[in-house]
Amino acid sequence: MYQIWIDTGGTFTDGLALDPTGNLHRTKVLSSSRLRGQLIDGKLVAPWLTAPIFNGYQLRVIETDEVFTIESLSVDGVLGNADILSALNPADRMSALLTSTALHTVELFTGEEAPVLAARLLTQTPINQPFPPLEMRLGTTKGTNALLERKGGRVALLVTKGFKDVLKIGTQQRPDLFQLAIPPADVLYDSVIEVEERMAANGQILTALSAQTITELVGQLQDAQPDAIAISLLNAYRNPVHERQLRDALTQAGFAYITLSTTVSVTPQYVARTQTTVVDAYLTPVMRSYLDNVQQQLGGIAVRIMTSSGGLVRADLFQPKDSLLSGPAGGVIGAADVWANLQPGQRKTGVLTLDMGGTSTDVARIQGELTIGSRLKLGHSIYNYHRWLLKP
Repeated sequence: MYQIWIDTGGTFTDGLALDPTGNLHRTKVLSSSRLRGQLIDGKLVAPWLTAPIFNGYQLRVIETDEVFTIESLSVDGVLGNADILSALNPADRMSALLTSTALHTVELFTGEEAPVLAARLLTQTPINQPFPPLEMRLGTTKGTNALLERKGGRVALLVTKGFKDVLKIGTQQRPDLFQLAIPPADVLYDSVIEVEERMAANGQILTALSAQTITELVGQLQDAQPDAIAISLLNAYRNPVHERQLRDALTQAGFAYITLSTTVSVTPQYVARTQTTVVDAYLTPVMRSYLDNVQQQLGGIAVRIMTSSGGLVRADLFQPKDSLLSGPAGGVIGAADVWANLQPGQRKTGVLTLDMGGTSTDVARIQGELTIGSRLKLGHSIYNYHRWLLKP
């Protein structure tokens, strides 16, 4: 069985595989799920061109935006060199561009996600054949990048009546104590709806959630058609019954992405819990679509995802808010392994890690053992981190 480790960043996706015979393989593809090569005198030249597995791929010439279909590409024995003219279908061969002697840049793609494309290169699997038995471990900055670049989904936030502006007001903490012009809080939701309900601090129901209230909410949301819904009710951490009632009604009404505050955070602080809920809902359409595509394109093969605590979870149990610090957490886990293998005399200053990607840079430092407690601190709550990520 293949053991595959994939790291997807904003620009590149790196892959490492241990095959059943114990040999290690490496690959690197664009995170746009494309392979870059050059077209020289009718021949395709690229470092990843090591096996005839590209039949059925689309080939795009970047300079002219022409797109062709590869039918029978075969490597000619020279590593990274293949006769592309004989591989295209007859109509495409008529392109004057391909018969010219000019140098052109081309891209090969299948429409699959980058981790799947990397897995094909690592296992040498054509697109018309199933993958061999494999296990995949996936680390990705897709959620972090979506938050930094504001490319998440449209979120509708449901809060207890009277707390419509809870995230705009926040905790009133001022990052710059002497700043005279205080900028308004940056929020991720598109709309906010107040819910007629109330829970006491001890979990006792003060105002019950009525069927009429639920019906009206469903109607409002059906008109708005958000990509995801975040539900955060006051004191729900003591009694989540109202959040669950809303989730059940909205699920029955056909809404796919619903995030409850009581499933993403156990903190009693309403502002922190609400912000974490909104972040999770904001990233859910992006991350769920991505992970569902990866698993489907792999043929249902189980995938485990790196989280902010440095651990791995099954893709179906993964919560998008747990991806925000998975890069730094992975650095800490790797540094801990390096630290453990150092000689005692080398352990004076600790271990530093630096992972510079196309969108963000992750830095970590470790000195001493990585305990369970320190792992929990890594993934505890993203409230303080989101304030940094949301800075203009």
